[in-house]
Amino acid sequence: MFRLSLRVQLSLWVVLIFTLIQWVSTVIAWVFLSGSIYSSFDDFFLRHSVGVAAQIQRELPHISRAELQSIESEQLTQVRFHSFHIDVFDLTGGRLVDPGSEMAQLVLSEIDRAIDTSGPVLLQSVYWASPPTGFDEANMIVVIQRVVGSDGKAYILLQATDNEYAQNRVLQMGQTLLVTSLSAPFLALIAGWFISGIAVAPLTKVQELVAGLKPESLDEPLKIEENSTEVQDLVLQLDESRAQIRSAFESQARFISNVSHELKTPIAIMQIESETLQIDDSSEEVKEFVQSVRDEMTRLGRMIESFLTLTRIEDGFGKVGGTLTAFNDLVMDSLDHCIAMAHQNAIELDPVLFDTDETISLGVRGDSDLLITMLNNLIRNAIRYTPTAGTVHIKLEQMNDQVLIYVQDEGPGIPDDRIDSVFDRFARVEDSSRSGRGHGLGLAIAKGIAELHGGSIYVKNNPSQGCTFTVELPWKSTDHSANQD
Repeated sequence: MFRLSLRVQLSLWVVLIFTLIQWVSTVIAWVFLSGSIYSSFDDFFLRHSVGVAAQIQRELPHISRAELQSIESEQLTQVRFHSFHIDVFDLTGGRLVDPGSEMAQLVLSEIDRAIDTSGPVLLQSVYWASPPTGFDEANMIVVIQRVVGSDGKAYILLQATDNEYAQNRVLQMGQTLLVTSLSAPFLALIAGWFISGIAVAPLTKVQELVAGLKPESLDEPLKIEENSTEVQDLVLQLDESRAQIRSAFESQARFISNVSHELKTPIAIMQIESETLQIDDSSEEVKEFVQSVRDEMTRLGRMIESFLTLTRIEDGFGKVGGTLTAFNDLVMDSLDHCIAMAHQNAIELDPVLFDTDETISLGVRGDSDLLITMLNNLIRNAIRYTPTAGTVHIKLEQMNDQVLIYVQDEGPGIPDDRIDSVFDRFARVEDSSRSGRGHGLGLAIAKGIAELHGGSIYVKNNPSQGCTFTVELPWKSTDHSANQD
């Protein structure tokens, strides 16, 4: 099932909510601003018509068409009109200029409104049979007002323009709102990603804190530098869970240790007694049974010893001291322990030790018995998975302040889906045909011993065949320290 991260989900929600708000706001802004633009233009035209009327009023009733056209040109040049037309009528609706032309007269009711009104009257739609050139009745705005000429008579002054200027302003505003609306999701995505990053950052810290929890770190309280109350409460709850887990581990370790100690003595007694049995004159079935009992007792004794070693390691995290032992000595002692198993399975052990004056003196401080146990487990594991007549390679290498110990086998390698869990307790790879594999604790013990001595251990498959376990341990020189330990 496809899953999105919390940060992506928060970002998408911010985009959705912000875009909806933006689009609704755009529609409201469009309605309000477009009406405001048209209304402002109408108000401007009304105020402007008063000044034009005062200019024309002085010339009535003897104004000519040429003078009206001159005023029209002046208005088009100085003011933001796309088109402009002026005309003068008497109170009967007849045109004062060019009375014989075919230009239609104003509707009489509109003239009556101008007569009865002291100020200018704005008409949004006026029917003209033949509107002036360049005018469209659909977007024509007309202002009529009553003026008194120099002869003392009243006349009707008409000023007409179109609202193309307002339409252009509305169009520009609409384009701006459209671009803003289309860009809103992208801007919201950027803002959402930034905001969600801030919101998720504390959770990421908590995730890293939890991911860093290991058995050896269960003694350390969980702390995080975060002012958020929710995150602090979460960390407190996690810390309580850590303490409970630590307590459970301690109880489990005590139980395993106690049980192992209780089982160790009877198993040792049974093993000794099975070895002292006189079975030379017994049947083959009895001999096979006794040998099987001996083998199983030996195997059970090793398992009990492994449990005790694990308990020892867990109890000693961060407390290791001990002597300074040369790496060459550790490897050679381990080879002495493993040589019998290698010969039994026709496996050759190929060690490459330090051989220069600078490297021979390199050693590690710690419990030499545990370190030899670590190498024993790695080498025996390599022997188990190496085919007959194969070779197990052991190599020492210095790298900066670390010494690397390589243990390489020629087995089938580790499946990709198991390589991350190979150091878990009771983890076993079942691909080998060799019998006598361990009980799944050897690598877990090896890893614990390496970490107990400030080092680490990891594994990777070789390009050709088999795999290589690598132990990294901090080195110290044994030249000046051997006499001090």
